[in-house]
Amino acid sequence: MITAFLITMSALGASGDAARLFEEAGTAYSQGNYEEAAGKYSELNLMHNIHSPALLYNLGNAYYMQGRLGKAVLHYAAALTIDPGFEPARKNLEQALGETKRSLPVPDIRQVSANPLIRYYPLSPLQSLLAAHVGLFAALLLLLARQWRDMPKYAWAMRLCLAGACIFYGLALAGDRASRSAPKLAVAQTEEVPVYFSMNESEAPRFLLYEGDRVLAERVEDGWVCVYAHGGERGWAKKDALGLVEHMIW
Repeated sequence: MITAFLITMSALGASGDAARLFEEAGTAYSQGNYEEAAGKYSELNLMHNIHSPALLYNLGNAYYMQGRLGKAVLHYAAALTIDPGFEPARKNLEQALGETKRSLPVPDIRQVSANPLIRYYPLSPLQSLLAAHVGLFAALLLLLARQWRDMPKYAWAMRLCLAGACIFYGLALAGDRASRSAPKLAVAQTEEVPVYFSMNESEAPRFLLYEGDRVLAERVEDGWVCVYAHGGERGWAKKDALGLVEHMIW
């Protein structure tokens, strides 16, 4: 496992208390006190509201070293929802999943969400925003070329690029709003998580999730989560047996 501490507190703009906690967490980790390190990293994440992929990655490492695969998978996945290109987290996630009971694949969110933007539009909000910036840059280059060569035909291409940039920007905003109400990623945190037909623990479970299994949380009600598992299975599980990733996952 990669265990380097990637956070720089100056980059995070953290307070003195947060910097002290970070140093204490790093010291505890290096001394093999993984439970203490996880507690301090959790405090940074929750109490100081520092949602950094590097912090989540370090927290996942601390849980992994304790053998708590469900929490390790949860925090590696959370780091990747913030920064999909964070390769150390991706590598460690694959390693942790390889040690779970069955490494259940993540269901396709497009099969669950009724929102047509999520269901059919192929780009994420971040990709749409990038496309908008490309369109603006292309329009700027065409404007400069038109002034340099005095060629009116560049005006139409410039207008098309600007129109495309506006469209992609609007899609980025709409996609971001849609993702806030979209199903969230959830990870089983205990050895076995029974999933029921309804919110009733007295009935026989429909199926079981195992520690580290990833599902989609369609909605949360009264301490229960309606989950959608790979293969199309649905049911209700207790919320305290799952960890939810609050960031968008598409």
